[in-house]
Amino acid sequence: MPFSLASMVGAGGGFLIVPALVLFAGLPVHLAIGTSLLAIVMKNAAALGGHIFAVSINWPITLAFTALAIVGSLFGARLAARISAKTLRTGFGWFVLLMGIFVIGAELIPLLN
Repeated sequence: MPFSLASMVGAGGGFLIVPALVLFAGLPVHLAIGTSLLAIVMKNAAALGGHIFAVSINWPITLAFTALAIVGSLFGARLAARISAKTLRTGFGWFVLLMGIFVIGAELIPLLN
């Protein structure tokens, strides 16, 4: 269900998968975030597999972003191990709220002009 709902709102899905795993599956927030990231990686790997021979890929940029993502994930894993689940949950909630406000604002501004 999170993937379908995420597709309907035009999102990657991570911000819906994490709360769904915490609330409905009862997973701890750290495990829910890791599970969400794994699902996103698998979905994107499947998309890459389907497009790799059909489109032109700028490999230097792709590999640079991949390297940055790997470094960021290693840093994030170390940081997450030091943050309490409550703080992580609160921070994630604020992040989702701010991103929601940003998305709504980005959609409304063109309508007002």
